[in-house]
Order: sequence, then structure tokens, then C-alpha cells
Amino acid sequence: MGDRGWGGVGDGTRDEVIKLGCWMPVSNFLVDQVMQRLNGSQFKVLMCLWRQTVGRNRAKDCLALSQIQAMTWLASRRRVVVSLRFLLDAGLIEPAERTRDGNAYRMVWNCPPEVVIERLESLVTKANQLRKRTNGGSIREPALVRKGNTQEESRNIEKESEPPPFRVDWEKVRANMAARQPTLLRQRLAQLGLESRRQEPPG
Repeated sequence: MGDRGWGGVGDGTRDEVIKLGCWMPVSNFLVDQVMQRLNGSQFKVLMCLWRQTVGRNRAKDCLALSQIQAMTWLASRRRVVVSLRFLLDAGLIEPAERTRDGNAYRMVWNCPPEVVIERLESLVTKANQLRKRTNGGSIREPALVRKGNTQEESRNIEKESEPPPFRVDWEKVRANMAARQPTLLRQRLAQLGLESRRQEPPG
């Protein structure tokens, strides 16, 4: 590529970039409306499928979970599966066919944008409700990313959220040991066979 940049051209024009074929078209709707409603894993998987279909001028592409994981660098296959399920439920992708090598997916073009946004909002709300039931907490933005927080306020919030240090109540420990000592002594004497002798009245 010589002195060309990562885009494949130096100071080339848009027509030259398209002619070289080193770029792929991406829908404005995905960047402007969908991206902000997806987490990192979901958007990575979406872009992976987009690259393998639209980016390669294919109607569909067959991808194994291991291939998607390798392309997205996600930590586990479970994240791939969860992200695929989210995109399927949102109506952004759909299964084309199932093969021995994996499932073939294609992008959904005929779904109105407002329907996609409504599905995404519904899925995000359900995810928040599930997180609330799982964690037993309220649905709210994390304290460290709420608007108006300064660095000092963030540090105070972190300190308040830290669990209290573990302390041993030595007075209770000593009291419990003192209460158990007679019982432990009798058990030890019984093991040595001395308990019954000690309790026998003198002849």
C-alpha cells in the first residue's frame, strides 16, 4: 500500500476510495439510531454480520459461533449467543438457513425504522427489569456516569458504595470460648475414659 493510510488511499477522493473497494457502506440508521441502543458486544456482532453480508455483497452468510467470536474478540461464546438473540428479537437480522458449519444470517431490510426502535426500547426495558430482579436494586443510571458528577463526587460515591470492613468482636469470641470450655473438658475426659471414674463416689 506504500504511503497510503488505513483507508487504502492517501489524499484520495471519495470516488477513488469507492473504486478501490476498501470501504463498505454502513446505514446511517445503524450509526445514528441503533448503535446508541446496543451494548458493545451486540454492536460488534451486528457489524460482524454486516461485514460478511453487505460488506462482501452477499445476501446471507454462514457463520459458526467460533468465527463470530474470533472476528469480534468477545470473551466467550455465550456473549455471542446472547448478542445474536438480541439482534434477532430486535428484527435487525434473521436466520436464513441452518447448516453443519453454522447458521446463515441475513440483514432485515424491510422492517420500518420506527418498529426497530420500538423493539429495541422494549428489549432494553426488559433487560433493565431483569437486572433489577436479579440484583434487587432499582433501575437507574450508575452513579458514576450520572450527569453533573464531579471527580470529587465520584470518589465520595465510590467510598460510600464500599462494603464496611470486617471486624472481629473479640469479647464475644472470648465469651463463647469460656462458655464452651466445660463442655469441651467433659468431652475430652470422656475420650480418655476418666469422666466415669471422676463421677464415681468414693468407696
